[in-house]
Amino acid sequence: MKRYKSQSWRSAAIVLSIIPVCSLFLNLLFGIATFPTEIHILSGKETSVSSVFPFEATFVGDAFAVSGSQDDPVTDNLNISGDEEAGKRIELALLGFRLREVPVRTIDADANIVPAGVTIGVKMYTDGVMVLGTGAVPTADGRSVSPADGVLWSGDLIHAANGQAIENKTELVSVVQRLKEDEPVELSVKRGENVVTASLTPAVSKSGAKTLGIWARDSTQGIGTLTYFNKDTGAFGALGHGILDVDTKRLMSVKTGTIFLSDVVSVKKGASGQPGELIGEARPNAILGEISLNTNLGLYGVITEPSALPGIAYPIAMQNQVREGPAKMLSNVGGGEVRAYDVFIESVNRYSSDEQKGMVVRITDKALLTRTNGIVQGMSGSPLIQDDRLIGAITHVFVQNPKKGYGIFIENMLGQEDRMRN
Repeated sequence: MKRYKSQSWRSAAIVLSIIPVCSLFLNLLFGIATFPTEIHILSGKETSVSSVFPFEATFVGDAFAVSGSQDDPVTDNLNISGDEEAGKRIELALLGFRLREVPVRTIDADANIVPAGVTIGVKMYTDGVMVLGTGAVPTADGRSVSPADGVLWSGDLIHAANGQAIENKTELVSVVQRLKEDEPVELSVKRGENVVTASLTPAVSKSGAKTLGIWARDSTQGIGTLTYFNKDTGAFGALGHGILDVDTKRLMSVKTGTIFLSDVVSVKKGASGQPGELIGEARPNAILGEISLNTNLGLYGVITEPSALPGIAYPIAMQNQVREGPAKMLSNVGGGEVRAYDVFIESVNRYSSDEQKGMVVRITDKALLTRTNGIVQGMSGSPLIQDDRLIGAITHVFVQNPKKGYGIFIENMLGQEDRMRN
């Protein structure tokens, strides 16, 4: 009995000693996961970034004014001065071991950022011909041939065929039809971040046409909301989330594109389990701007017709200035007029790993609820105003509760503009 008790006490001691180690390890993982993937600071201002773990923070390159070093770890907040230029990186370390680097971007505090709320049509052309999938081709002799199976993958972008640049499906079909019988075609394909060469021999269908046996797309269009534009630079941001291909569910790589005015002609109300929708009538001749980027955090480009847009600039609120409480949402849900609707910021998540979901927003405006029953498709990008400052934009609706949705912080959208300049 004594031996059994001794072993029990030793086991308990081991368990008790493991618990603090596990807790420390879990806190470290949480600290790494919740530390921002990118830090935004306002020029001329000091920004404080919360840290739940005592990381050592040093700058790579020219130093900012920063609290925290190997001898003085960041235990609470990382305070960064915005007096320096953007393009720096913070290196996070623990006990001398490098964990990761975090980019730091400066946002102009004096920028003339105008919240829009205008309903827009979107037309985008992919950077090459996107492969949606492969399939079998019935031939004249009764066979079934799949020439692209195992050669081309869903999401591939075909950039060239036999050395000829390919911009659309028509050009690809033309190259294939000019091939001789049983002549292979060599394709230059962007697959993820890599460029590969794919060679295959087209099949001849029952109609006599040569075909690669693929489903492909070279453009897409839809409706959304313009979040903001910069009166000084003309840069704009819209939607707050990227445009995914409806078949592959991948972010579409944009070569060119335009945004243009669109009239809301009717609304399909949202219901639990059934997202609503703004039904728009495009005005493709009323072009507002050119699209440069389609990112996970929205569409970005340059406004070419600023006179067609509202012109009242608002100060920017950083995410640490956003609070739970009442706010306004600018949107056009009919009648061609952008209106301010009452909403309530239910929660602010500054540690979200999904930057599209930094806030939970609830619609409280009775007129809007009567019109739409909440957030509907097409309202993505509607700007959010709190305390007379632009704080972000609507991104998603809760499918089971259309009165609620997610919002993105405006600093995350503005931070994407650097990518247009690089």
